[in-house]
Amino acid sequence: MNRLALCALLLASCYRTRFELQPPVGYATPSPLYTDHFHVSLINIIEVSAPVDLAAACGGVPPAAIDEDVGILGALVNIVTSYVLPVLHVHNATVLCPVGNVPPPMGPS
Repeated sequence: MNRLALCALLLASCYRTRFELQPPVGYATPSPLYTDHFHVSLINIIEVSAPVDLAAACGGVPPAAIDEDVGILGALVNIVTSYVLPVLHVHNATVLCPVGNVPPPMGPS
């Protein structure tokens, strides 16, 4: 029963959020500079880690979106730090760069 409760807690603490920075322009690919960039924030509002340079993330092209997620490792860190410093929160961010309106190839080549 304890293992089941731990698994439920870990899965409940994982999430992904997408911030659309411009109207959908087709397909997007992760930035070569900011993929799974580690972030630390206080009360989920005040950024403590280095900010993401959105102007440079996609080589001068405005980014399409930002994906933020908390995986299993981040969830464990958040659970442990919540007892020591309950206002500290960790997550990973990935900047998505637009690649145009051409859909990716489907099926075998």
